[in-house]
Order: sequence, then structure tokens, then C-alpha cells
Amino acid sequence: MRGSAGQVRHLLFVAYPPRPGRLLPPVAVTAAPTRGTLTPAVRRAVSRGRIGGREPAATPVPRPAAVVMASTAGADGAAAGGGGGGGGGGGGVSGGGVGGGPAAASTAATATPAAVALAAPASAATTPGPPSAAAAGGGAAGLASSLAAVRLQSTFVDTLPGDPITDNYPRQVSHAAYSLVTPTDPSVDDVMERVRLPPGEDPTAGGRIKTLPRGLLAWSPDVAALLGVDPASPPPAVGDPTFDALVGAAAATAAAAPAAADDRDAPAGDGEAAAAPAAALLDGSVPYAACYGGHQFGSWAGQLGDGRAITLGEVVPPDGGRFEVQLKGAGRTPYSRSADGRAVLRSSVREFLASEAMAGLGVPTTRALALLSTGAGVLRDKFYDGNAAVEPGAVVTRVTPSFLRLGSFELPASRGDVPLLKALADWVITHHFPHLAGAPESYASDSDRDGNADGADGGEDVDIKYGLLLREVITRNAAMVAHWQAVGFVHGVQNTDNYALTGVTLDYGPYGWLDAYDPMYTPNTTDLPGRRYCYGRQPAVAGWNLSQFASSFVPLVGLARARAALDTYATAYATAWAGHAGAKLGLLNFDYTPGVVEGLVTETPPPPPTADEALLAELLALMEESAADWTNTWRSLGRVPSTVPDGDGDGDGDGDGDEEADAALLAPLAAAVGADAPAALRSRWAAWVRRYSARVAADGRPDAERRAAMDAVNPAYVLRNYMAQVAIEQAEAGEFGELERLRVLLATPYKEQPGAEGYTAPPPAWASRRGVCMNSCSS
Repeated sequence: MRGSAGQVRHLLFVAYPPRPGRLLPPVAVTAAPTRGTLTPAVRRAVSRGRIGGREPAATPVPRPAAVVMASTAGADGAAAGGGGGGGGGGGGVSGGGVGGGPAAASTAATATPAAVALAAPASAATTPGPPSAAAAGGGAAGLASSLAAVRLQSTFVDTLPGDPITDNYPRQVSHAAYSLVTPTDPSVDDVMERVRLPPGEDPTAGGRIKTLPRGLLAWSPDVAALLGVDPASPPPAVGDPTFDALVGAAAATAAAAPAAADDRDAPAGDGEAAAAPAAALLDGSVPYAACYGGHQFGSWAGQLGDGRAITLGEVVPPDGGRFEVQLKGAGRTPYSRSADGRAVLRSSVREFLASEAMAGLGVPTTRALALLSTGAGVLRDKFYDGNAAVEPGAVVTRVTPSFLRLGSFELPASRGDVPLLKALADWVITHHFPHLAGAPESYASDSDRDGNADGADGGEDVDIKYGLLLREVITRNAAMVAHWQAVGFVHGVQNTDNYALTGVTLDYGPYGWLDAYDPMYTPNTTDLPGRRYCYGRQPAVAGWNLSQFASSFVPLVGLARARAALDTYATAYATAWAGHAGAKLGLLNFDYTPGVVEGLVTETPPPPPTADEALLAELLALMEESAADWTNTWRSLGRVPSTVPDGDGDGDGDGDGDEEADAALLAPLAAAVGADAPAALRSRWAAWVRRYSARVAADGRPDAERRAAMDAVNPAYVLRNYMAQVAIEQAEAGEFGELERLRVLLATPYKEQPGAEGYTAPPPAWASRRGVCMNSCSS
């Protein structure tokens, strides 16, 4: 994928008129309260689920326009604020977005893939309850026997400044990285408690009301192992305190909930009055919702924060690493705005499956430990068209090294809160980028083109590790997006608050994988008609997002160094993409032009493409014209031999062969070309195959070896939207076997599995309807 070359100064879409803009110098620093403002007594009260005395809401700090690069509001036709990712948004009946018309009638529940003979493993559940597993004895060597035996840490809360207000109500939160808040029992928000139906009327008639009993619907032993738990141990069952902690339930008794970390040092009878039932918590939990901001659809959205995600704490497993454990859909937080903080089953199934599918593909991603039904009903207007319905509530247990986002730095930078900005950078370096901590402590501040010092605090020395952190975040996110492009993944909501600092895929909302190759495909109805977040624009959007992130680092590294770090994005992305492209084509080396990214407006015109780039570009053009299936075409390409006839028998290599010869040549790619393709298009495909065969022959690698290498990077299976929809509709009907089958299948997507042929099929006709091929941000 090519575009302009040269140094990246302004990361804007070619499709839109360039607008003036630049990374701007920092503004005046405002004082911030220290961590000590959140006293141990207050922390204990919040961790027990009690309500502290209300303090006056902090006065919102106006956002200085001079910190973050000016965005182009409305340039793509999409309104800001429509569709935050998993942490923000808060959930609710209404929200931003475009939609219209009644929801399409459901047909997917019985329209399973053409062949679904893949045997369900023993752990597949068919009723609301935990998948069965090997009986638990002691944990394997060095592993805990259950999640209940794992003690969480709370370095994020212990180290960083927190919100001193402990009441759980919507507000602006200043000078704080988080607000302490506990999950609330799903029954508190159960809309079924307020539904009144005429006597004898079926509450499920017409599909407007769907509910499920409380239960564990899916469990990932692989993620349990990441947390240091024996993967063979049974998952928590309904009624188990660990289950209650993962579903956000209130503890059965005060004694049933493990005391939070601070309670261990608290004297008995500290004089605090009894309050609402304490939430069930994992051992050592100090739950909180993070405070951050972000750009949504290219416009600054101000404070966002975890509106329906609550982080319980951090796990440090025996073999090292650090993982945060978070509940998505566990209730309101100070960042929920007017929403309920809940999540529905359909979006939670999609999040669980996508997390594990991306891990199977080798793409950096958050993981999903558990999917649980809450037993409560949640009211949602799926397409924002006035047709609200009651859906089953659910909670996903998400796991990743850190849920910090680009927006975690954008918000304090926009408020001129440099102390918080520095504290966040110090914490993330200490715990997630420790190799940067040993860098020399400082270097001389740089100067801009006018010769004026632009380092932090008016030109003083700045810490080199911040500049290194900025560069590494840029490199990691460039590599992540290149991997998205390679496997045909479209995120759908590439807001800056949905980009993780660690470079993992975060917040699975209205995502999708490419079926027929279309670079303009967007899976998000809110992204219409501008298609800002379509497949073909993802690399450019990533660069734009990272330019906003670089702007937030200007107070820490200076303007020139922020610019220099941002200039590394194009090279980092192009290098990562070239690696994927060469591997997908089966080439030992892929000749590419460094620093070329499609969709970036830069200072110099692009150079001519290399021969390998031209070969790839022509393949993509043919795939688009033929509406070839992305995943299946790449998988089939490995079956093309390196030695093929030129097609006309005269040996001149011009390939002006007859139709019969072309048909034999194109046999491995017959599905991609299409049986009804015009003769001229078939001829172009045949000519391309001959050039491709000559190129791989030049590498001198045996065909069997090349095919094996290509199969290792071109998956046989991806989580197509219609496959997820089948699992959703079956789960809503109380059947969970398909959910487990997909989890197992997608854990090894590069290996063809007996009985799974139906899972390679392109989408059926019913999958073209709204709500399958495209989804809204409602969840």
C-alpha cells in the first residue's frame, strides 16, 4: 500500500483538503493535588462499595487550544462523540450515530455455516453455566489452583494521583488519573424490574425482550494461564465468590468478599458507618475507572474516561509480566455521563471472540478471560432509530498489560497539567517500558526552526526517556496497524481513546474482517458516509492519531523532538507492512520504498513503486475488481506453482494464451477470479499469475516450502461477522456450543481443521443486512 513519501509533518487524509496545523508549544502549567489527597480511609470506604461524603465537584479546566493539534471537525461527515470504545461511552439507549429504519428480521440463528461438523470440545456449554473442565486438584507447578488464589496489586492507584471525590456521579475530574469506584450488582439496573406487561402476554414475543439467567458463558484457559492460573482448573461457577467478583455482583455477606488491599492494615472498628452491601472483589482489588480524553471521528471530545469499564487491579504471574484485569459492563462510573455503565450480550460475545481470535492470529490485542451473563435486562436502541429493546446484560473480563490509551495523555496535556502528564509517563515506563528507565537522565532541550528553545518548562533539560517512550509507542502502534492490514481486520472506531499505549488492539466495537476486498469497507454504521475509519484509511488514521499523541508530549520532550519522533511513523509502518506483504506473497525479500504510507500528505512526492510493490498493487486492484474474498484469496495464493506455461506455447513469455490455458493457470485462484468474470479480466489475472510465478521462482525456494511459509501467515479462518452473529443469536436463545466452537477454532487459525470447512465460506446472503456486515456503536 503506497502513498506519498518524505517526512510526515501533517498527517491528514488525501481525500480531504489539507488544513494548516502544527504541533504547538505547551501552555502554562497548573498545580495538581498529590496522591495524598485520597486518604487511606476514603480508599477503604470506596473499595468496600460504600459511599463517601460528597465534596464539591471540581471546576472543569478549560481546554487550551494551543496544546493539541487542531482537528478538522466534521470533515468526514461524522459527528464527534458517536461510538466510544469499550471503556468509554458508558452504554445507554441513546448515543451518537447514524441509523434509520427498523432492525432487520432475525434469520441467523438457524443459518449456520455450510458445514459445522467441527466437534465441540468437552468444555462446550449448552446451558447457562461454566464450561466443564478437568477436575481441579492442586495447581500445576508454579500455578495457582484457581483465580481466587491470585492476589492482585494496585500500583496504578498507589502511585498516581486520584480523584478525591468518592461519590459515584457524572462529573469532570481534574488532576487525577482515575476515580475509585466499585462494580454495582446488575440487579440494580435490571430494566425488567420496570417492565409491565398485560397478564398472560409472552415477554419474548417479537424479539423486543430477551433475557438470560446469570451464568458463565465462556472461559479462556489460555488467558487464565497468562494470569498464573492452572488452565486445567475449573472456571468459577454461579454462587462462587470469584464468579460474583467477575460479574460485578454484591457479595452474599460482608465476610464473603475479600477485603481490599488497604483493609489489611486498617484497625477494627474504625468508626465508619454501615452502607450498601459491599461488592464481591478478587483478593487485593482496589477497583477504579480511568480518566482520559480523546479525539472521536477527528474532533476533540474532551474528557471521556471508563464509562462502563472498571479495573480491579494488576496480576503479576510467577513467570513475570504484569496484567490488568478489567470488567466491561460492571456498572456506572463518574465517566458514564447519562448512561448506565452496562453492556449487552451481543457486543460482549463479539468482544470475547474478537479478543481471542486476534490472539490466535498473532495480532497484539487485549485478551478476554471470561464472558458472563448478568441475569439482568438492559435497554438498548441498537441502531439509534427509536426501536429500543430489552437485551440480555453481560460482562467481559478483559486482560492486558495496561489499559492506558493515547487519550490518557491527551487530556492532561489539553488542560496544561504537566505534573500529571509526567507522573503517567513515569509510571508506564517503570512498569511497562522498564528498558527505557536506564536511559541517560537528561539531554539539552532542543530548539525550533526560529532558534527559540521549546523544551519543557521554557527550555530546561528534559528527560530523554520520555522521548524514547514517545518513539516506542509510535513504533508499536505502527506495527499493530500493519498487522491489521495483513489479516484484513477493520477496527471501525479508531478514536484516540481506543488506541493503547502498549500497541495492542483495544476496544472491540463495530469491527469487521474483510470479506470481498473493498478498501472503502467500514463495519461501523456511525462511520457513514465519510468512511473515515475504512480499511484503506487505517494506516493514515493511525498516523493522525499518533500526531495528537505526539502533541501531548511536547511539554515533556519539546517541539522539535516531538516532530522528529512523529517522523518515524511512516518508516515504522512501511517497514512493518513490507514484512507482512512479502510474507503473504511468499517472497524471501520484499523490495519496498521506506517511509511510504498510503493516505499521508507529506512534503515530497512519492517515488516510483518498486517491482514488488507494483506486483502487490496489481493483485489488490484485481481483487477489488473481482470482489475476491480477502482471506481465501491469500490462502489460495500459496497453491500457485512457481513454474507455469506462458500460455501461448511460443515461449516468448508474453502470456497471450488461449482461454483453456488461462483456466488451467487460474485453477488455484478460481474462487477469487469468479466463474462469470469477463474474458478481459480473466486474461489480466492470468498475466499477473505468470509474473507472480516468475517472481517466486527467482527466489529458488521449493514450492512446498513456500506454501508452508505462506500458510503460516495467511489464515484459513478469521472471525467473519456472520460467524459471530450465529454465535450471538444462539447464545441469546440459550445455546453456547457455537461460542465455544469458535473460540477453539480461532485459537489456531493457520491450521486447517477437519470438519471446519464451512468456516471458510464467504458470507451468506442474509449476512449483508445491517447488524451483521455493519454494526452501530450501541453496546
